Amino acid sequence: FRTRRMGKISGEEKMKKLLTEWKKYLKEADWRDTSWSDEEGKNKVTIGDVDDYLGDKVIDLGVQDLKKVIPKLDLEPHRIAKADLRFPIIVIKRGGEYRYVLDGNHRLGRAAEEGHETIKARILDLDAPDIPEHWRDLL
Repeated sequence: FRTRRMGKISGEEKMKKLLTEWKKYLKEADWRDTSWSDEEGKNKVTIGDVDDYLGDKVIDLGVQDLKKVIPKLDLEPHRIAKADLRFPIIVIKRGGEYRYVLDGNHRLGRAAEEGHETIKARILDLDAPDIPEHWRDLL
């Protein structure tokens, strides 16, 4: 798998880059291997790490409410059409607010296009006391 490094930038700049230039920072060989690391490569987090940490706790989130706070991305229509809504999305929460979708943007797009009221989601709260510190920096 490949890892992209984002260097030392502010949280706001990082979020903007992730949301607008996400393809440059993520290369998927296998879903669980998708990763983020610091410039030196010392700290890393994978979707697999996040998946393991979150376990099976799933909630229903309002699709339209989430779409209001999650910036719109330029997503491929064919991937939206193929998105499998049986799998929950992973949403990053920080400062008590949902910030962005870490995994499942195409599923959220499909749910919105099809008029679903809710979508299954798992929430990664970066303010939780047991979150590894480097996750806060990388995500």
